[in-house]
Amino acid sequence: MRYKRCCLATEQADREQALFEDAVGTRILRWTIECCADEVDRAETEFGKPAAHMSEAEMEIFVTWLCADREMAIGATPSQRYAARADLDARERAVAGQIAEARLSLQRVHAVAAGRWIELEDVLRGSRVRARSAAVSRAAACWDVLLCRVVPDSRGASLWGPARFFAPGEEPDLIAEVDRLAVARGLAGGCDGAQAAFGPAALELMRFVPASRSVERSYFTAEGDPLSRCNASWSVADEQAVFELLDHLGARPVDIATELTDLIPRLQGRPRH
Repeated sequence: MRYKRCCLATEQADREQALFEDAVGTRILRWTIECCADEVDRAETEFGKPAAHMSEAEMEIFVTWLCADREMAIGATPSQRYAARADLDARERAVAGQIAEARLSLQRVHAVAAGRWIELEDVLRGSRVRARSAAVSRAAACWDVLLCRVVPDSRGASLWGPARFFAPGEEPDLIAEVDRLAVARGLAGGCDGAQAAFGPAALELMRFVPASRSVERSYFTAEGDPLSRCNASWSVADEQAVFELLDHLGARPVDIATELTDLIPRLQGRPRH
């Protein structure tokens, strides 16, 4: 019984930390929208689509890139500028700084505890980390390759922002793309150059589609008879009900677009400068 109480206390502390990290991420985006409107306009142009026309998945990629990767005219990202604010308390400054320094990386999944944590191995460096994750851990399986951000913090590590999933067989295509982007930006060769490419090439990497996905698949039974493939899509009519259900189950959505429901409409509907 003591062990169970200890585990519950740990899970509660992890959840509270995750909620605080999400809240800091929300405040970074709010500050960016309110204080850096011209930069948001320019970022939309670079992205190639106004926020009002972005899908939910595109919005996730856009706002994370905007806040954490894209350098402004003054030479810093919005998250770096936010973390340097003098009016932040020590805890918020620490979390904002961790978000500001978090970069995309290729991570290979080694173990998963659904709804709790995910054990990852950096594909380029070989280092391992166990990161807290409520949502990504529910979708990941061993040997998946993730393009994601691992954020070290006072409780170990967590994931922040959207994560893209790739099959194990797509790993060579991903490594080749990272190497290509490093060369295109004149970065040093080898692991260091590839690692350095994740910052300036974050948007391109999050949009990367392996060549194998563009091949039209053909499906047959074991006897050689053709099969039909169908696709379906749906939308959520009551987002609040979904959030309440996930909260009841102990999960928290990690995609930044759906978490920031109070800010995304402001970003999509704001007048352009």
